[in-house]
Amino acid sequence: MPRHRSSGSRFSWIKLLLTLALPAWLLAAIWTGYVLFITHQIDRVTGALAFVVETGLSIWIMYMLRSSKYRWRTPSFKLIIFSLVGIVLICAFAGIEPLASYKDKALDYAKSQGSWIAESMEGTAPIAILPEAEDTISAVEKIKPAVVMIKVGDGIGSGMIIDKLGYILTCYHVVEGAQSVTVILMDGGQYQGTVIGKDDVDDLAIIKITASSIDFPAVILGDSNKLEIGEEVMAVGYPLGLEGGAAVTKGIVSAFRISEGVNYIQTDAAVNPGNSGAPLINLRGEVVGVITFKLVREAVEGMGFAAAIDTAKSFIAEVIEKEQAQKRVEETQEQIEAMEREVLMFVNSERSTRKIASVTWDSELHRLASEHSQEMAARGELFHSSMDKPYAENCWGGTGYWGASAIVDSWMGSDKHRTWLLCPNLKRIGIGIAISDKGMYASWTFWRSETAYSDWWYVDGTSPPDWWY
Repeated sequence: MPRHRSSGSRFSWIKLLLTLALPAWLLAAIWTGYVLFITHQIDRVTGALAFVVETGLSIWIMYMLRSSKYRWRTPSFKLIIFSLVGIVLICAFAGIEPLASYKDKALDYAKSQGSWIAESMEGTAPIAILPEAEDTISAVEKIKPAVVMIKVGDGIGSGMIIDKLGYILTCYHVVEGAQSVTVILMDGGQYQGTVIGKDDVDDLAIIKITASSIDFPAVILGDSNKLEIGEEVMAVGYPLGLEGGAAVTKGIVSAFRISEGVNYIQTDAAVNPGNSGAPLINLRGEVVGVITFKLVREAVEGMGFAAAIDTAKSFIAEVIEKEQAQKRVEETQEQIEAMEREVLMFVNSERSTRKIASVTWDSELHRLASEHSQEMAARGELFHSSMDKPYAENCWGGTGYWGASAIVDSWMGSDKHRTWLLCPNLKRIGIGIAISDKGMYASWTFWRSETAYSDWWYVDGTSPPDWWY
């Protein structure tokens, strides 16, 4: 007789848990495989072990669900697969990486294939136009937030933010003679900018927005070497400084020109006053050039020129690296100045414990001490200057980086240095610290006239006073 299935047997908590666990472990295995084999962001041994365990568990769960024990409760694998695909799609369109990036690439590929199919079919012109229009809109939307208007006095130009920290690429002739400019973003926000780099030959300049803790939108720099004559491009800028946001003009790459060693892209996209410094982009929204000038002559039309972005890349890298290096030097100098003041505080603390009046900071003595310390740091050598001067200095230094307390302790551990530091007649001192790859070096200077009698016990053999210990 045939066996009757019990309606109650169709539901099982174990089946439910296994069914829910299967897509979870499958997703875990896929993710582990991605970070192990694609991005290499996980230790090989740990990643391989996790991948094997997660894959094995997925297979075991499938086996269990397909076993005779669950003969009448076999899950719908179509439901599981479709659920898994649905979760992946939701994550992709929610912007979760790397699924979002793969989604964008897939859509771009589908668009390109759609254009190719449309072009190869007769009577399907509307199909061919739609993907192109979508590409244009997408490219403009991608670049537009990072295109800015630049005001220099009464002059107007365009520029593009090339780094989220606020670095802007524009033309040299837009900011020529200026050190400070006004930068206006698409959302209306205005910032002061400082010109930090100029190249009059290539007609390029870099501006740094003087703002902090702002994550600016930035353009994507493309590859101008991959451009082809006839390829569609667009200029996005602020012609005539008109209000209402950046304007877009479209054309093609007409030719490639070289003038005075500079590579230019010739285009028939409309270029007008105010467009200088604006990005020339491809249909992927990547910057391939910097709008520089147009040829204006009688009977000449549609001849605009942009400096190739590949020409600008080395200039951009050089200027930004130099600016950031200078910033690091300034930050280091601030730390050094703070340490110098801390040394003075420790010196006065030692004097205070012995009821000796504090010494004060002397700017001229500080300059002399700083020069001597910088020379020692450059040479990687500890030495004293000539003592035939109205001032004298004491030195400390060597490999490694120490602190203010270590500097004062070393001086206090030397009989003669301690004598001078604790001399009641001493009123003013200067402290200079310098750091190089050879170590940290410090000097402190004082006017010799103030300590003329501080070492009298070395002459007549008399014991030092009580305050000296």
